[in-house]
Amino acid sequence: MKYCSECGTKLIEKECEIDGLVPYCPTCKQFRFPMFNSAISTIIFNPTKDKILLIKQYGKDFNVLVAGYIIKGENAKETLIREIKEEVNLNVIDYTYNDNEYYQPSNTLMHNYASCS
Repeated sequence: MKYCSECGTKLIEKECEIDGLVPYCPTCKQFRFPMFNSAISTIIFNPTKDKILLIKQYGKDFNVLVAGYIIKGENAKETLIREIKEEVNLNVIDYTYNDNEYYQPSNTLMHNYASCS
């Protein structure tokens, strides 16, 4: 992030107590911490748990897990339920949280679930 998201002023690096050097707007007099995304992905099992559901998105030629960004005001569980309904029109019966991993290309923390629908 090079410019303030509020006023457009070029940011400078300034020491922030426990966080070290952080982008700072001298006009707004505010630290501007980098924007960060959170998303979910899910392994969707059939009821007997011997198959998983993969989808194709955006005209790509490969299969992927159902996934989506967590939107403002929503928690990860709500995103899981919403994305499964939007992408494959299924209702979540049960789910388990697996793990999370940072995905650098989109600056996103991915939360992964296993679910039955």
